[in-house]
Amino acid sequence: MKTRLVWLDSGDLFEVDDVLGKIRDKCQEHDWIRFEESSYESSDKAKADFQRYFGAGSLFGEGRVICMREAPSFSKWLSEMLPPPEGNVLVIVAPADKKNPIYEAAKKNKAWAVVKDSEPLTRGNSSDWVVKRAGQVGTSIEDVAASMLVDKVGMDKNHLTMELRKLAIVSNPIMAWAIEQVSFGGGEGDIRDFLNALAKPDKPTAHEIMDRLIAKGDWPMGAICDWLRKMCVAESCGGNFDDETREKVAAMRKPVKEDGKLKLDKDGEIVTTPFFANPRALYYSCKEIKSKPPGWAYALMGESRDLQLKLRTAKSPMASSTMLHVFIEKIMGGD
Repeated sequence: MKTRLVWLDSGDLFEVDDVLGKIRDKCQEHDWIRFEESSYESSDKAKADFQRYFGAGSLFGEGRVICMREAPSFSKWLSEMLPPPEGNVLVIVAPADKKNPIYEAAKKNKAWAVVKDSEPLTRGNSSDWVVKRAGQVGTSIEDVAASMLVDKVGMDKNHLTMELRKLAIVSNPIMAWAIEQVSFGGGEGDIRDFLNALAKPDKPTAHEIMDRLIAKGDWPMGAICDWLRKMCVAESCGGNFDDETREKVAAMRKPVKEDGKLKLDKDGEIVTTPFFANPRALYYSCKEIKSKPPGWAYALMGESRDLQLKLRTAKSPMASSTMLHVFIEKIMGGD
């Protein structure tokens, strides 16, 4: 593969996933490394570890693909090390940044670098884009509904794609009435609390929060699938750890800050992020996975795909809600 550096604009993560799929097809014999600088205690430690991956070839494959989901703090140093060694590919998923020296180098060196920019939407093309994206995610939308969605959500491609997927559960094809009835935006705190309850598991809280999300139109199917994907990675990477390691994983919870201050709950305790929201958790599991049978997460991931098809053809929102409640009960160990 001649290309050794790829910069993918995170302004459209749907397109990013498509390009990453093509890279995987071309680099099937390469070792894949997902590098997260934020999982290190300091930039210096992250840089040292990255240098070890970047400068060496693969022991068993044809090379390495190093994927970063943000531009590194050591971008200037890395730009001076380009291009990557023969056989290795560096993929950076981040906003287009003309001031970043790696982005600048990728733009100038087309012989070994590729840049995929995401063109911003405008009032003139946004509705047509929504109609096209609806088809790409497996649904369709009325022209008037597409225009209404842009008015309510704005022209952020990632937000529009997420809302199209949620709307398809309520109305497929997506009609104007669905745009009028569904509440958009917000819900990040509820989603976090819902996933935390799912992981504990805290059944009453999980069901209660899910009802609240559904009532607002924030169907949590996407969040559930994302969580299950992380559990699948945990299983495939040996997620059934001993007690000592499991405690270390749980200790990776990070405090939540608001306006630069630690956020406290109603009891005065510091609010922390669920540890599976930590980048390192892609290689770990929630505490309960140790007691699960082999293939637990993979089996549920397969069932989640079947459930998504059923949700699209459900006769009513009540039927969809019931199916989701049954599914999360199964995730948490119900009959």
